[in-house]
Amino acid sequence: MATAQPTTPLPEADRARHRAISAAYRVRIVCEAAEIRCMKGRVRELQRQGSDLAPGAQSVLAHSRNEARARLIAYGMHRGTALERMEAGRTSLDQLPWTVRMLVRGAVERAEQEAQP
Repeated sequence: MATAQPTTPLPEADRARHRAISAAYRVRIVCEAAEIRCMKGRVRELQRQGSDLAPGAQSVLAHSRNEARARLIAYGMHRGTALERMEAGRTSLDQLPWTVRMLVRGAVERAEQEAQP
């Protein structure tokens, strides 16, 4: 029978950095969710009106959704959640669509920059 090995606690500086990165992710996720909800309504309204601006607005919405998905994946992995749990059946980032893969890297870099003191 395997026994659980106690984990070595992180030094205080590493814990503080981890908390700062987590906070940066959470702030961006909340802001993006609100923006996407508002954007979705505007896109639907443009589509109902038959506006020529609707396809461009839909494209911006799709890109925003991809960015939000990438940020959620990066945040989940930062917390230690397995990718397979977040993205059913996917066990590596290579199995994600190319655009999302690239956006995950950007999300990680941005959160680390925002967490800088």
